Amino acid sequence: MEQIQTIQCPKCGTITDCKENCSNCDSMLPRVAAVLCNGEDDVNTALKYLGFGDNAYVSTSLLEVVEKTEKQSKKHNTLITSYTQLEGVSGVSIQLYAAPDVPVCLTIDYDMRDSIAEQYFERIQSSKVGELFRIKQKENYMNCIAVTCDDAKTSAQFIRYVLKELFDTNDTNLYFSTTVIIDGTMYSISTKGKKLVDEKIERTEKEYINQVLKEQASYILDIKRESIFPPFSKILYIAAMLALGVYLGNLYSLTTALILLGSTIVLIMIVNSISKSRRINEAKDLETFKTKFCKVKRPDTSSYPRFIEE
Repeated sequence: MEQIQTIQCPKCGTITDCKENCSNCDSMLPRVAAVLCNGEDDVNTALKYLGFGDNAYVSTSLLEVVEKTEKQSKKHNTLITSYTQLEGVSGVSIQLYAAPDVPVCLTIDYDMRDSIAEQYFERIQSSKVGELFRIKQKENYMNCIAVTCDDAKTSAQFIRYVLKELFDTNDTNLYFSTTVIIDGTMYSISTKGKKLVDEKIERTEKEYINQVLKEQASYILDIKRESIFPPFSKILYIAAMLALGVYLGNLYSLTTALILLGSTIVLIMIVNSISKSRRINEAKDLETFKTKFCKVKRPDTSSYPRFIEE
């Protein structure tokens, strides 16, 4: 049976398994110290030199994304992902995962079809820090995952150390986008991002409504300009039919025919006037006009990024 190696937790002093988080404070420092400070007499000093510990620097941007990922996983009771891309490094993606009952996990995926990603993967294989990752192949990708701990500051220090060790970069060059999948739809979690998209949608909607209102006004004006007097061709046709009745059938006198002609013209004008009023009233209703008469297309905002507030 393999003998369990123990180490004193650099954070709280508890003797714990060097391959696990501290059994007392859940710090990942025992694992980090066992790998990165192996053989050092003063572990705390060695860790501080590497950038770990209460008195070591903590990146505010990385601390913020770690805390945000943890907080949102508990808020939505589901898996939350914060991801970033390294500038000038193709084929490599970095994600932070958190679930309600799981600490933040740092995951690095290498696309082995990419020569640059392949070179960077050789770094994690040959580096001591690679021993803190579980490495598995998923199709064409090498997936490297390291579980951190509930201490957000230590987790942020670990992420910063990995970035410097494996990619010669730090948090100043990175922007993390935090996402959640709700009912099959992916949302980015950003109050600022949601505000910007909402403002963009509002501007787009205002522009659309202004165009609709202009077309509506023009449409109503065109109706108002229409004459209620029947067209000359129709009057000529009615007159011809009446004249034919007078000439062939002697059905009525010329005077009666003229009265009928005038009455018909007045009736047509009344009908046209009622029709104009009805069409104008119908077009004045904005929703009716948009659905029945408007030629302006409503802008498609479905391609806009989907955000929810933090």
